[in-house]
Amino acid sequence: MKINIPVLPSKFDDVPIGGFFAKKTDFGLCVSIDGKKRAAIIFSETVGPRLQYGGMPYQVLYYPDATAQVDLNSAVPRTDQDPAYGALIKSANGKTYIRVVDSAAGDYRTFDVATGMQGNLPDDPAVAYLHWKVGLQLDGEFMELLDVGGSLKLTGA
Repeated sequence: MKINIPVLPSKFDDVPIGGFFAKKTDFGLCVSIDGKKRAAIIFSETVGPRLQYGGMPYQVLYYPDATAQVDLNSAVPRTDQDPAYGALIKSANGKTYIRVVDSAAGDYRTFDVATGMQGNLPDDPAVAYLHWKVGLQLDGEFMELLDVGGSLKLTGA
């Protein structure tokens, strides 16, 4: 019998930097500011995407095969204005970034979504996608876990 359960119960400290996870009613992306200490971008139904330091002291559900898909109709070309917080930003350098509010620093931080590492958004041409989803490919179908844009919807935690 083949059993396909695409989620691993895990401690937050065992989720790789750049990994997507769920905790209770929130979804997150494991990130690092300095390459050593972990932090998390938390997507919650009650507040916008935010940076949480220090990790989580409890079990999470890690989705090792999670992928992000953008809504092409939500594309906003980069102009002199900064992209909206929580938008996925595709740069001409081939990388995808996300900006989130860092309340502790009183500013925002930018992260490379694929690596989870803090970085700077290059001056290259870029486009921001205000609506995007995270999910899994199962039996050829996209199973949505998280819907970001407009109103946040957590569907698979």
